[in-house]
Amino acid sequence: MIETPALPSRDGDRIWTGEPPDAYARPDLYDGVVFRRVLAYCVDALIVAALIVVLWLILAVAGLLTFGLLWWFTPALALVPIAYDTVLIGGPHSATFGMRLLGIEVRSRNGGRPDWILALIFSLLFHATMAIFWGAPLLICFFNSRRRTAHDFLSNTVVVRRSAALAAVGIA
Repeated sequence: MIETPALPSRDGDRIWTGEPPDAYARPDLYDGVVFRRVLAYCVDALIVAALIVVLWLILAVAGLLTFGLLWWFTPALALVPIAYDTVLIGGPHSATFGMRLLGIEVRSRNGGRPDWILALIFSLLFHATMAIFWGAPLLICFFNSRRRTAHDFLSNTVVVRRSAALAAVGIA
């Protein structure tokens, strides 16, 4: 029988096991996360807007060359923000470019890095709550010690400071 090597676990660099640490026990994980999330969102919004403009220009030229056939794909540009979040949060850094720039990352409830499905759920819930409730579910972060928003609770994720996460696994 041929043995196949085990795939590396996404939870190999878990920060904690079980429930996330309380903010009073590990304040370094949550310090300044709300402000950093807001700024990270602004950076990511600019990047996504630039991506959409570039893709729209490509689609416009392709549509002209195909006599309008490819203009049917224009509504697919609405999926760019979801794809951006999913690919980057589900990737090895567990953070979008804005999150990386501001030193925060997304972790699953058990402290590991989110997989692709969890990243997709996180992204869909974020964009759905923003579209339906105009950002009101984000205010929940001011009423819990871990600074979690509605989409964090619904997707079982936690956003933490990257420096504290690296220190927890012995890298920094």
